[in-house]
Amino acid sequence: MPQKSDISNSDILFPYSNIRDGQKEFLNDVNTAVNEGKILLAHAPTGIGKTAASLGGMLNYGLKNNKVIFFLTPKHTQHEIVIETLKKIKEKYALKFIAVDIIGKQWMCMYPDTEDISSNEFNEFCKAKKEHEECEFYKNAHPKKNESNIADGIKNKLKNSIMHSEEVKELCSRHNICPYEIIIECAKDANVIICDYFHIFSKTVRDTFLTRIGKELNDSIIIIDESHNLPERLMSLLSHSISEFSIDRAGKEAENVGKIYLQEAVLNLKKILVLFGKELDNNNEIFMEKDKFVAAVEKHIRKIDGPANCLKITGKFLGSWNMSEPGFARILKKEIRKDATGRYRDYFSLYCNCLDPSISTSEIFNACHSAVLMSGTLIPLEMYKDILGIPDKRAMLKEYKSPFPKENKLVMVVEGLTTKYEMRSEEMFKKYAENINEILKHVDGNIAIFFPSYKILNKISFFMKEIQDKSDKNFTFAKPILLEQQDMTKEDRMELYKKLI
Repeated sequence: MPQKSDISNSDILFPYSNIRDGQKEFLNDVNTAVNEGKILLAHAPTGIGKTAASLGGMLNYGLKNNKVIFFLTPKHTQHEIVIETLKKIKEKYALKFIAVDIIGKQWMCMYPDTEDISSNEFNEFCKAKKEHEECEFYKNAHPKKNESNIADGIKNKLKNSIMHSEEVKELCSRHNICPYEIIIECAKDANVIICDYFHIFSKTVRDTFLTRIGKELNDSIIIIDESHNLPERLMSLLSHSISEFSIDRAGKEAENVGKIYLQEAVLNLKKILVLFGKELDNNNEIFMEKDKFVAAVEKHIRKIDGPANCLKITGKFLGSWNMSEPGFARILKKEIRKDATGRYRDYFSLYCNCLDPSISTSEIFNACHSAVLMSGTLIPLEMYKDILGIPDKRAMLKEYKSPFPKENKLVMVVEGLTTKYEMRSEEMFKKYAENINEILKHVDGNIAIFFPSYKILNKISFFMKEIQDKSDKNFTFAKPILLEQQDMTKEDRMELYKKLI
């Protein structure tokens, strides 16, 4: 049960009047970790109040000791609760501090349709616009001395109030100013920065980002939300692949930009891939020796790079393949697909897959002042400590109890239902719809239903409505069905979520 938050530790800034069971222990552990320069791995169940406890336990230390707090989340939608928590702390304790919310530059760009292109294409587009002084939004964010300086007014507003990145984007759009540049300028003075995992854990992004905002890792306190996602996200970031399809696209791009030598290099790369593919025989995949492929590439190919997307991806793959670090699996794979004539044939791909996320994380956890990794599913804690390369002498491993009574959680398994591919049928979807409708009849509150794909969602929701329309006239379903659609924008999804809660 929630209790009065009679917290005697003056270092703690807790935003609420009541504190939940388990939350006080978590709050004190966070405060201990930041004061002792430790890294806390916290398995903290849903509902314990992780955001308030982590910020409440660390913020005062950061402000007093000139440390910047990076609050990292895997999704943009999770930034809002961090912002609201910081606002409550600021109001309750009448504090002065600067907090900024940063998302990727591409998602803040004022040019239309930039969200629909690849990140490589966007980076080239943005770079060219700035270098040729063609981006009015960038120029308006950095006006010359004799020009109207609306940008400074927006920066002052952002420094004095905590704003979501979407709010900043909307404000900047009124004056044709680049919101990303405004936020980056404010981040130079920020005490708290809310951003994505990649801002800290991608070396190329981190080096540029920290240099621009003038921050150092050893003066950083890092809070990682939903940190059970971190290993997979980083292994994906560090993994690269090429296929016959991507090589063909790279060849087309080389032709389009008039680079004959690149066309020849790409053609030779495909020949090498197909030649090695013949070694698969009856196997679908085999481990590939690094040096064997490197020798073939060095013999027949010069450097592959260029302004286009697939050329960059191909060049990046070749660079990653040649890395000396352990922790990568190099795999040659065969798939049978139809070609342009409709005939089936073998297609080959090469993968350089990262199996060790500590390649990216160990440097961070050795350098930062302190960190909290928190999740409702961060178990076994010892495993996460090891695979993320967290030093034993710095690690604090803590598991907290759920604040909710066990009897409040009912777990049921319905036999005879499956979304296994070979078992999918109209009849199976109807059975799902019947069972869900039966649950709707007996649950008073709102219900969230999660499906493995939009196709299955649409099938089952269709049969749910069909059954409801044919149901007994004496019984009516009081709950409207709110459907998430695949083409919804982030704003559409947030509106749907607000209707549910």
